[in-house]
Amino acid sequence: MIKTKKNIDFTSMNLDDELFEDICFENCIFKSMKIKGTEFDSCIFKDCDFSLSTLDGVSFSNIEFLNSKFTGVDFSLCNTYIFDAKFIGCIMHYSIFSGMNLSNFNFKDSIFYESDFTDCNLNSSVFYNCNMERVAFEGASLINSDLSTSFNICINPITSKVKGMKISQEQASLILSSFGIKVIKY
Repeated sequence: MIKTKKNIDFTSMNLDDELFEDICFENCIFKSMKIKGTEFDSCIFKDCDFSLSTLDGVSFSNIEFLNSKFTGVDFSLCNTYIFDAKFIGCIMHYSIFSGMNLSNFNFKDSIFYESDFTDCNLNSSVFYNCNMERVAFEGASLINSDLSTSFNICINPITSKVKGMKISQEQASLILSSFGIKVIKY
């Protein structure tokens, strides 16, 4: 049975090396925290704020982040062997996922302004209706990923693997125009 923790400000608490299992965190604040070695298993985070937090060796297994904020969070410091999460309606400004294996991940209705997916494995991942403005994908593998409903995408198909990637016609035209290629409609 899932337990609920509501309206808690965790910023002054030490959460290092703790195990949180089957908990729904609702409207909780984890802002600017340094969390080390903590495990979150089968948890839901609704309307939570992790902005500017350090997640050193933190494990996320079977997690849903709903309408939460992660401005400036470096997810690449997390335990990358145990990182399984869905992000729905989240604010991900300046977040770092560099070098992570995020294949088959689902991101929905989220904003990734200036986030970093450099050298990520994003194969078969889905970005549904996400704002990808100024996101870095250098060296990323996006094979069979689906960004067809997302916008403000800027991917260099020379430095990233994009075979089978789906994007909208409008986004494809914008990417090609960044290489000086003009798309003509007949």
